Amino acid sequence: MKRRSLAVFFLISVLMLLAIPQLFAQIFPSEFDRLHDTGCDYSVGPALAKIYDATGLENASDSDHAEQETASEEIFSITGLNVPGFMGFYNACSPTTTVHVYHGADAHEELSLYQVAIKDFTANLFARNLIPANLYSEWSWDPVNNIQPKADQLIKRFHIDGGATKDTIPFAFYYGHGLRAREGILKQTALKLTDASGDKLQPGIYFLQFSTADFEHSYSEKQKYFRTKYFLNVATAALTVKHSGGQALVWAVDVNSGKALAHERIDIYGADAALLASGLTDENGILRLDVSAASGKLLAVLKTEEHFALGYTDWDTEIRPQGHRYFWHPPHIQTHVYSDRQVYLRGQRVYIRGVARVKDDMRYSLPDFKTVILNISGPGNAADQAQELELNESGSFHGVFDIDVRANLGPYDIHILRPADDENDDPHYIGGAYPAFTVAKHSSQSNAPEIEIESRVAGPSHDPGRSVDDQDLAELDPIRLMGEKTQFKVGERAKFKITSPFASEAQALITVERAGIISHELITMRSKSLTYEIEIGPEHVPHVYVSAFIVKARSAAGRHPFADYRMGFAELRVEPERETLNIDIRSAGQPVSSPGKTIFELRVTDYKGDPVEAEVSVALVDRATLSPQFGISASLLEAFYGRQRLSVSTSSSLVISAESQPGDLIFPACCGPSGSVFPDFDVLKLPDTVVETAYWNPTLRTNARGEASFELSVPESLANWNLDVRAITDSADGSLRIGEKTFELPIDLMA
Repeated sequence: MKRRSLAVFFLISVLMLLAIPQLFAQIFPSEFDRLHDTGCDYSVGPALAKIYDATGLENASDSDHAEQETASEEIFSITGLNVPGFMGFYNACSPTTTVHVYHGADAHEELSLYQVAIKDFTANLFARNLIPANLYSEWSWDPVNNIQPKADQLIKRFHIDGGATKDTIPFAFYYGHGLRAREGILKQTALKLTDASGDKLQPGIYFLQFSTADFEHSYSEKQKYFRTKYFLNVATAALTVKHSGGQALVWAVDVNSGKALAHERIDIYGADAALLASGLTDENGILRLDVSAASGKLLAVLKTEEHFALGYTDWDTEIRPQGHRYFWHPPHIQTHVYSDRQVYLRGQRVYIRGVARVKDDMRYSLPDFKTVILNISGPGNAADQAQELELNESGSFHGVFDIDVRANLGPYDIHILRPADDENDDPHYIGGAYPAFTVAKHSSQSNAPEIEIESRVAGPSHDPGRSVDDQDLAELDPIRLMGEKTQFKVGERAKFKITSPFASEAQALITVERAGIISHELITMRSKSLTYEIEIGPEHVPHVYVSAFIVKARSAAGRHPFADYRMGFAELRVEPERETLNIDIRSAGQPVSSPGKTIFELRVTDYKGDPVEAEVSVALVDRATLSPQFGISASLLEAFYGRQRLSVSTSSSLVISAESQPGDLIFPACCGPSGSVFPDFDVLKLPDTVVETAYWNPTLRTNARGEASFELSVPESLANWNLDVRAITDSADGSLRIGEKTFELPIDLMA
């Protein structure tokens, strides 16, 4: 019985595999799409290879040209919807609701339009998709693949006659590893949607799909480019949604009058279509509320007798500043780790110190875990070396790493992990340094006295405690910082110029953001530009983003037949003056001018000059091992009070507006050119002598007067040494204070 069951299962599997290529052919009957659907593993005959530039064949025969013409004609048979994603915004007050369909000259297609209830749409929006993209990819997600419209939801059927259509539209396929292009012309029909009585559609959610007999819809992955199913958001208002962690701000605007929708109820849905929160907008049409901190994507719904609107946090295409990875969830744990210097020789000892804090925006508190795990890894697949270190009462940890005499040369990384909470859990990555230090070797005596260093090209940091990805948000319109000054102090005022492309009146939502929304204000723009000011407060330290989102209402008889928007960011840096500690140092006796044992006294004070109890690390190292060309040992101040990530996402109904005439069809490639980062090689000139750290103390503590002393032996080569001092407070009140300073020997008496 078991053998028979296995045989039946095997037979069914084989039949399914044999059927899949035919299914692809029915979806898009062109050779290109059969190739495109095979996971980009192109294996084609000579004729098709020539058409798609997959080989370099020349001198094609007449039969080859004939095959080329046939295959080219097949490209023209593709059919789909020229729409912005899985759903489009349509103004319910516009004269018509029009969807653009592209097709071949011989197309005879039927499309069915359904009315969708909010609860059904919400369930499909957050449901997991159970249709595989293809045999070679992971499971994909698209809301249109989940919905199964019911017969009683059908409103009307529409027909496309390719022979009767005169309008055409250019298209381009980009395919293959070289991003080659194939261009051509398709026909396009502007399909005007109406209800069963021929009247324009009322506000609500609709679903449109091809319903021609034997028409096969694409798998979910293909719906990005060849869309055959589609939701319509026929609305009277637009919702702008700002979301970060447990916060949400929704701004509701009537797209026909431009007025804010005051005292209107908005419901917020999250994972599993659960209702997370509800509330009424204020007089500016704005609702701020708390949502589940664990929630991911959010759907906002406004539905009254007079108005209907949807807002979805994924509707953010083209309004993300400088690329798709600007938005990050802020790290819960902020760490920083550094070594006593940057360059070592084989057989030397590395001294390591780190700091760990619980991060709540810019408030830092001591962690509840007692130890951290350090993983140190080197180049050439060098084996990781792990050690568990204790956190002290200041939230810092320290340890040593002995470099093997046969260690690989090059950069070494330090990974910081939080130990597992229980035996069924794994350690959690919470930060690190990439690279943390470099292992080098002396050149032979016959050559120049140099140490050869292999250093990596700096790439995006994987440390959740590091600053935001490199991006110049200040260049995004319609808002920019005025004047040459880019860094401010608390109490100063910053001026911004807000520009609008709209000649007539428009509304603008101005927000100050970082890990969350710090403040917001609604202003009316009566001209194309205005000056906007904010007073810098402690809440803006050390870094914020000022956002402007402008909405222009529809003007039926004017220059704006469709509602429109503009968005931009400006970046503002604020000096962390109150979070910075001052460090002074002097020798206990005469100024240090000769080698030998010397007692040094240091003093730590705050920005007002008052003494501070702090934990201080002190390292006396050869200056040549601190070459700035590596940029390895980042500063404590930069780690905790440097450039911060923008962790507020912005989306709007108007981002997916489908009312205007769509542009040319562009079908992106599934496989682009693969890039790689190659190592960069530098040569650092160092003395021939073996350079050791002369002094290291990771836990020197100042008293209530902010004072501490230590004794060290000053090396003979006095002028080549630096004294590196870094201080932290225990941040019991949530305001971590940091100080760091490098002194060059000899050190004169403190003034």
